[in-house]
This record gives sequence, C-alpha cells and structure tokens, in this order.
Amino acid sequence: MTETALAPEADIAYEQLVQRNSELEEEKASLAEDVERAELREQNLAALARQLASALKKRSPESNLAARAIDYLGQQGLLGSPLRK
Repeated sequence: MTETALAPEADIAYEQLVQRNSELEEEKASLAEDVERAELREQNLAALARQLASALKKRSPESNLAARAIDYLGQQGLLGSPLRK
C-alpha cells in the first residue's frame, strides 16, 4: 500500500477517535454533575442528622443516641465546620 492509500483510512480512524473523545467528554461532564448533586445531597442529609441529634439531645438528654449520631458524622468527615461558607 502506498502512503496515499493509507491516508483515507487514517482520516477515518482519526475522525472516529475525535467522535469518541467528544462522547467521553460529554459523559465526563455528566458524571461530574452527578457527583456534585450527590455531594450536595450528602451535605444536606448530614445537616439534617445534626439538627435531629440536637433536637433529640434537648428532648431526651439521657439518651446516648444523639452523641452516637454526632460521633458517626465526625468519623465519616460529615460533621462540617462551625463556620459558614
């Protein structure tokens, strides 16, 4: 095969790679959005758990469930910061 005979095949392969790259970039962007939504959901659920633990502690100070919930959030890195963002 000559160099000119390979050129159309190379062009086709290149175009296929460009198309696949574009598809992967779109999928990557979609997955990044999914991760962002999941992280926000996780933060919201952790905040709700902190609020529930606080309410339980006020209502039933003898219960250790509130302390266990807060300890769990801390172990999982979900306790958050006392400073607002």
